[in-house]
This record gives sequence, C-alpha cells and structure tokens, in this order.
Amino acid sequence: MFNPLRFTDGVSKAAKHPNALLAFSAGPRVCIGQNLAMLEAKTAMTLILQRFSWSLSSDYKYAPVNLSLQPQYGLPIVVNALHV
Repeated sequence: MFNPLRFTDGVSKAAKHPNALLAFSAGPRVCIGQNLAMLEAKTAMTLILQRFSWSLSSDYKYAPVNLSLQPQYGLPIVVNALHV
C-alpha cells in the first residue's frame, strides 16, 4: 500500500537503501520504459519538424565563443510552415 508520509524526509530516505527509488537512475534500477519513451519523443518531433522549412536568418553574425560550440549571439533561424 502506498504511504506518502515516508517521503517527508526526502526520496533518498524513503526506502532502506538510499538509491532504491531513483526512477531514471543508471545501473540495474534504470527505468525499463526510458528507451521507448525517448524513441516515441524522437518520432513525434520528427513528424512535427518535417512540416516546416528551416533557414538561417539574414541577421546572423558569425561570432563563436572561445572554447565553446555555442555562437555568442545565438543562432536565429527562420521557420516557415509548409503547406501540405
């Protein structure tokens, strides 16, 4: 039977072993549906994104940040809906 009062001191103290209730932890207690959930999310995003066209904005300025893969001023893109 579910007893919510056992979580009053936090999740790590709700069970005898401190790592027993980590839903998306690594190791033998990893969530068995995590791979399926990620596959479904990727499939949904693919179906949504293919309905749009993507292009780089003309306002984009090339200015990389040192030792980083992110552009300093962001990466403005133009998104247009495809009429399908």
